[in-house]
Amino acid sequence: FGNNVIGAVTVPANSKVTLQGGALKLKDGTNGPMFSCDQPKDLTIVDININGNKANQTPIADPEGTGNGGSQAIINITGVGGNGENVIIRGNNIYDCNDAGILFGDYTVIGITVTDNIIDNTEWHGIQVGGDCKNIIISNNRVSNIKGAGIIPMGNCTHVTVVGNFIESITEDRGDAITCYGTNQRHITISGNVCRSVEGHGIHAGGEYISISGNTVDSTTAAGIYIRSNVSADYAKNISITGNTI
Repeated sequence: FGNNVIGAVTVPANSKVTLQGGALKLKDGTNGPMFSCDQPKDLTIVDININGNKANQTPIADPEGTGNGGSQAIINITGVGGNGENVIIRGNNIYDCNDAGILFGDYTVIGITVTDNIIDNTEWHGIQVGGDCKNIIISNNRVSNIKGAGIIPMGNCTHVTVVGNFIESITEDRGDAITCYGTNQRHITISGNVCRSVEGHGIHAGGEYISISGNTVDSTTAAGIYIRSNVSADYAKNISITGNTI
């Protein structure tokens, strides 16, 4: 790829993309994404240093709203070409993003692993998963200097594990360190995360069958842990909150 990529690199299904620690920089004015995939099946993106070069991209059109304006997420998994499965995003260093760092859009992907990534200095969320995705593991990532939420599985996501992440400096009051609620979310585990210096809530969760344990939440403007209902219901139930330090 070299040091610059013009526009998006469209990654086909059944692919592994790696530079073994090599570096890429998004070319001026291309607005991302660096990598996109609309048929995300058996896809791995691993060990790449990605400079989003946000100073030379178009600003997000609606920074107080959806965030989906002039730019796109650096790694953008859409699923628009059909449902996906078995996607791994591991060991990447993603920084200076004019939108989200990693985005799974509003489609269905079964089997998502986002682990051991560093995401720093984004204009929107750090890691976002939407749609009807399930069997999701988001683990051991370091997410910092974020203007949206640090980690945000939303929509109808089920069977989600958010574990062992370090999230620091969520700089806008619309952003929580971990946001995990949506239309119909169930079976959520949030465990062993560190959330520090957050303008919103530390952990903001809702739905059914939720376990929140062993997390450390420090220096939040809003609640350390905030529980709400799913959008489709007026209740949250089967919630366990144990062993957290706030």
